[in-house]
Amino acid sequence: MSSNPSWINKGIMAHNFRTAGWIGFLYLLSLVFVIPLQLMMQYGNDDVYTYPTFESFFQLTGEIQVFIMFIIPILTSVVLFRYLQVKASADYMHSLPISRTKLFHQQFVFGMLLLIIPVVLTGIITELLYTVLPLEEYIKGSIFTWMAITIIVNLFVFASCTLVGIFTGITALQMVLTCILFFFPAGIVMLWMYNMEFFLFGYAGSYFLGTNVQKLSPFIRLMEISYTAISWWEFAIYGIIAVLFYILTVFLYQKRKVEAANQAIAFAYLRPIFKYGVTICFMLLGGIYFGETQNGIGWAIFGYFAGSIFGYLIAEMVLLKTWRVFHRLFGSIPFIIVMGVIGFLIHLDVFGYESKLPEQKDIRAVYFADNLHEYQESQRDYYEDQYANTIRDPEYFEIPGKPNMFEEEKNIESILRFHEAILEDRPDPVDTMYGEGYQNVAFVYELTNGEKIIRDYQVPLDTYEQYYKPIYGSTEYKRSHFGVLHVDPSEIRRVNISSYQADKQVMIQDPKKVEELVALIQEEVKAQPFNEAFSPIEPWGSMEITLEDNRIIQVEWRKSYEKIEEWLQQEELLDKARLRAEDIEKAVVAPFEQVADNNEDIYGDKVFNMTLDVWESLPSAYVMDDPNQIETALKTYSVWNQGEYAVAFFLKDQSTIIGTFDDKNTPDFIKEHY
Repeated sequence: MSSNPSWINKGIMAHNFRTAGWIGFLYLLSLVFVIPLQLMMQYGNDDVYTYPTFESFFQLTGEIQVFIMFIIPILTSVVLFRYLQVKASADYMHSLPISRTKLFHQQFVFGMLLLIIPVVLTGIITELLYTVLPLEEYIKGSIFTWMAITIIVNLFVFASCTLVGIFTGITALQMVLTCILFFFPAGIVMLWMYNMEFFLFGYAGSYFLGTNVQKLSPFIRLMEISYTAISWWEFAIYGIIAVLFYILTVFLYQKRKVEAANQAIAFAYLRPIFKYGVTICFMLLGGIYFGETQNGIGWAIFGYFAGSIFGYLIAEMVLLKTWRVFHRLFGSIPFIIVMGVIGFLIHLDVFGYESKLPEQKDIRAVYFADNLHEYQESQRDYYEDQYANTIRDPEYFEIPGKPNMFEEEKNIESILRFHEAILEDRPDPVDTMYGEGYQNVAFVYELTNGEKIIRDYQVPLDTYEQYYKPIYGSTEYKRSHFGVLHVDPSEIRRVNISSYQADKQVMIQDPKKVEELVALIQEEVKAQPFNEAFSPIEPWGSMEITLEDNRIIQVEWRKSYEKIEEWLQQEELLDKARLRAEDIEKAVVAPFEQVADNNEDIYGDKVFNMTLDVWESLPSAYVMDDPNQIETALKTYSVWNQGEYAVAFFLKDQSTIIGTFDDKNTPDFIKEHY
């Protein structure tokens, strides 16, 4: 048999063009619709200048572009290498007078051309549009950058799908496994972190999940490309991985047997990895499902067991291509025993993770708050982001420094004492409706050696109130929370006060009065008791402070700010600023269980639609029509969904306010009545 010395076999090229050439035309058509045609449509829109200027071509139909960047390369690989998955085709193709390596290169290069040429043509069409239409003010991004990123991502997906196609002998499985591959790195990390929360007390899974885990999944990362530009190093990584996958694919292609067609996994030594990999994923998924929905370690363990069995059977079915695999279930017993031992060792905390606390002398600063979100946000350097102006709102005043960071020794000592008390008590999280009565508390210790210790807990408020007091009562805490403490009252342009419960609003613009009011707000904020941070009592409204440069500071008008109320009363503005007893026709109080029977949501439609007659007809209803009592009730009612009593305020404008009284805030006259 003679061999063809050329790298290009015209017959195979013609065959490829007949069977896969349509993919290139489809790709070109798709790109023309999402880029040049979109530009023309937007330009022809009379309201074009009301739209924001785009910084990148990916901000134009970004998600659609990403879907196309993944679907077309997968389709190309499946069609071009389909002959590997069908035994007759594999025998025929490998009997041609061309070596296996040359055949693979020819197929791969043809696929690259199908993916590159449409992108280049779309770029040329777009560039021509720029010569005839003034689009520079509409999109500032470079079409060449768009072309480079699109081509690299296309080749990365194409190489990934082709590599997966070498590992499997079933076309459908090739597509499924390719999609799983694009989610697997991020997915397995997320599964692991969620499950660690069941075993390690204080493990801050939410923090680690929020630190760029999504970048481990190419699909999730690229879906964000509309508002987070791809960096040069990400671009380089996708290119390098594409080259590595190509080299690995060539190597494995030469090793793959023709008989592997129709086999789920083409290489025998990879079948155990596939089987136990699937089993582990289902095990972790089962643990999360039952652990989260039933809120208990016992149910999580049941989920691990059930998930392991289910995953093991699924993997066996795929490998053997039959559902009659139940007799092989005993093979999963060693796996379950090994996983049980590993889980037990983690729960024993042999490395002292749970009890680890830094020495105060080693702490540079501590983040202390009810969540880790603000700390994560403070770690981001927005100005490294190409689209920074789409993320920050320059209209709002930004508090100097990082929120909830404590550096004063006294506060660090108080935070350490709080943390020690939690470790000693180890409070169990309780599943309450909306988590009322419980509070998340997060610690991030930034150490002098550059390391961090991050923990997250859920604690009952009543038990740990004494530990919150010195921290939330400190000046350092208040300066990190209230922007109004960072401005000079004489630099304020105006103050708007808006009511939450009624359609009322006042604006103070007189410079002298504005200065007086802002000084009072600063005084109230400084004197605010620590427990206001957790108060369920609904504020009167909000105070919007506008600076001379038009930046805005917002402060809630808490009901404990009595000096502000007195000032508004003196200025005869109180009636216009907040809800008063005179605005209410009647208020009715009833025991909570009579209103929200069966533990219903008190803010649901059923309670909200109850009329005054229905409230008054409740067996133990207490009707208030005394203005003094109504005023007192307005100042103390809660927005929590649980409490000792439920209350409904029926306003003269026909609207209704629903609330509750907890044990601490129930007015004396209501307690005396019941």
